[in-house]
Amino acid sequence: MDKYLLITLIIVLGFALYKLIALYNKYKNISCNDNLTGYDVARKILDKNKLEDLYIVETKGIFNDHFDFKQKVVRLSSQVYHDTSIYSYVIASFIAMQAVLQKENNQSYMVKKVIEPIYKLLLIFSYLLMIVGLMAGLNGLLLGTVFLIICLLYHIVFLNINFEIKDKLEKDFIKLNVIKKSEEEKLKECLEVINYYDIAGLILYIKIVIDFIVDKLKKI
Repeated sequence: MDKYLLITLIIVLGFALYKLIALYNKYKNISCNDNLTGYDVARKILDKNKLEDLYIVETKGIFNDHFDFKQKVVRLSSQVYHDTSIYSYVIASFIAMQAVLQKENNQSYMVKKVIEPIYKLLLIFSYLLMIVGLMAGLNGLLLGTVFLIICLLYHIVFLNINFEIKDKLEKDFIKLNVIKKSEEEKLKECLEVINYYDIAGLILYIKIVIDFIVDKLKKI
């Protein structure tokens, strides 16, 4: 049974990452007519929702865009922060909208943030167990896999938040005149895929751990 759970995990995470990277490659060079940057779009979303006091800052890395719940800061990766592509618009606005959910005391979002520290601990333990499992035995590897599946379920359970953000953004983009009518279909495609952004982020973390393990094994 553990074998099939592991295969399912790999397939789901792989599909999410594939969709996100495909979206990135398709729309990273397609700019909108107004040539706004990701920062500009995030700022428009925040200002519209009376969050003028929230900062938007640039952060290093790729697919590292997130809303800092405790500091109340929108953090955008360098490319999204400066870029004028449709992809950057969607990512920047998706992250900014999480700040709006916090302001609105969205129940699902607040519960997710309360549980998030436990999720992060499980994620760390899963990596440690997988590393130990590879070095010392199969039990640690299997337990680490189970923890990763729990982390995946965390994102799946709260997918409704992403769908809610998507619905809000479809309306806001038009109201704010961020995109033209001819760009609506491209926007909707981006928003459909962005529902899996958190899951794709999970597999990127897994890749980092796998690269670390492979590097250590080569030195043995």
